[in-house]
Amino acid sequence: MKKPFLLLFLLATCLVGSGQEKTENKNWSVGVNLFSLGYDYRYLPVYRLGNGVMVKKNYKPFAIRIGAEYIFEAYDKDEFWAFDVPAIGGNSNELLLKFGLEKSVVNIGFFSLYGALDLFGNRHFSDLDVIGGWGSYNENRVRTTYSIGFMPVVGMQFKINERLTINTEIRIHFSKNYSKIRTKEFDANMTSEKNEVTFNRHIDKGFSSLSLNYRF
Repeated sequence: MKKPFLLLFLLATCLVGSGQEKTENKNWSVGVNLFSLGYDYRYLPVYRLGNGVMVKKNYKPFAIRIGAEYIFEAYDKDEFWAFDVPAIGGNSNELLLKFGLEKSVVNIGFFSLYGALDLFGNRHFSDLDVIGGWGSYNENRVRTTYSIGFMPVVGMQFKINERLTINTEIRIHFSKNYSKIRTKEFDANMTSEKNEVTFNRHIDKGFSSLSLNYRF
């Protein structure tokens, strides 16, 4: 699923490439995530490559930013990570769309520090078998969650040359989440459903992310 973002990165560059020669000010940028360090549901490290894109337009003193991120994770239920915790098998995927404003705070030579505020919508889906553990689980859990919220962002930008920069960001999620959960117990052959509404506040899983950005 990394290919669509790489293709989008190249497409966006080509679509606006004609405008590069018409202006001296490089007010547009398009970037792709090179690397991000996150954590899965077991709080184990997860390394992701090329899982997002970002397009920015500078309107001094602010910039408008639009982005998308996608995450896919698969779990092998034969891999126990602790004797008192059930094994998990299956997969999950997540799509996040965001729109926000960005402002540079410090700009010194090749380095700049900026802040941003993004509004976002998010869909997370998981289909997991839960086996064993203290609860002697033997069931399948299907969860679909839709979230809306906002993210304060602090970022650092390192200038490579006039067109290329490396950015790293840390952000905090504030979201309201609407979940539908369907549980099937294999032993009892019973299925139940429930809905949840929750509020979350947490440091983003994408902490320590790096992106390569092209300015034009």
